[in-house]
Amino acid sequence: MAVCETLVASKYWRNLHGLLCLFKPSGLSTSILSFSLKHTISKGLNKMKVRQPRKIVQYDASYGIPMETIETDYSDHPLIIGPRYQITDIRLHLPDYLGLFSSGVYVLGLNGGTKAARDLESSKPLKVYHVSGQLGIATDNCWKTGKKIQRAPFSKIYRPHIDKALAAMQASHQRHMYTNAGVDVQSQEAYDLAVQGLLRPESEYFPIIYGMRCVHFERPFFTIEIACTNEQEAYLLNLIYTVGLKVKSVAMCTSIKCIRYGPFTLEHSLLQHSWNVEQLAANVELCNKINEDDLKSGRRDNVMLSPLSSTSNNGIDTSGFEVEIKKDTTHRERRRENRLRAEQLEKTPLNEE
Repeated sequence: MAVCETLVASKYWRNLHGLLCLFKPSGLSTSILSFSLKHTISKGLNKMKVRQPRKIVQYDASYGIPMETIETDYSDHPLIIGPRYQITDIRLHLPDYLGLFSSGVYVLGLNGGTKAARDLESSKPLKVYHVSGQLGIATDNCWKTGKKIQRAPFSKIYRPHIDKALAAMQASHQRHMYTNAGVDVQSQEAYDLAVQGLLRPESEYFPIIYGMRCVHFERPFFTIEIACTNEQEAYLLNLIYTVGLKVKSVAMCTSIKCIRYGPFTLEHSLLQHSWNVEQLAANVELCNKINEDDLKSGRRDNVMLSPLSSTSNNGIDTSGFEVEIKKDTTHRERRRENRLRAEQLEKTPLNEE
């Protein structure tokens, strides 16, 4: 029985290697989350039965007869060297797609799962957000706790106005994605790219929005569901402000909640009050299985558009892609020829009679 008790902590430690899906609350930074998680794991493991100190063999020949004694090696005792499991023994890989104001699904790598977390992050998985806003008020940082700098009327704004603005913004984003790739949206080449899989930018500074829709509207509050990749928190904040401008008002963001990160959803995430060693080990086992199924499905093998040298503007890459852009020679060239012909006629002197 004593041997089984000494293996409890080591058994849970072996299970804490892989991907971990947590529910990150709003207002909690990733650095505080990392420290809290490491402290919880180390404290939980040290409360269990851990390995006993090593034994050493000593020989005593003071009485003329060598005697062999087995004593405790105090250089390996927890009271001398500290607890068996230290915070520094735990390794974490924290992605940066959720900011301070954001909440929701947060997938990270724990110990031996740091490489799997990096591979998942580099594949640019599809993320789905529920972003809420409030019409009529604008702040300096587009967040509800910022300094109010503007007010605007919103009594004549209805849900169809929000839907129309979102449809126009979604079409603009998708058209911009194909245009930067040098492909006409109505061409066969665009269709061939679309059937290959989800288009993902190779650059990590170029956000792409795949879908936007209004899921709740109760004036002045509204909620938008956004499917995107390569986004940042500041980008979503500015998006809500842009929606307010599209409906001829202003808006500020009240909440950002990630409900999906690749194959992981809210059902797989652990709430903060459930962050203990037993449930964390069970969640790691579940997430590793989901990750293996996602790799076998081939959903990550999608089209990557590699960008040229870019100049970022407010964290958003507006560069082109490594595809030759097709120029419209039917309209632009004709206008240029007519302009040159008119300039030549103006410079030509009139014949004197």
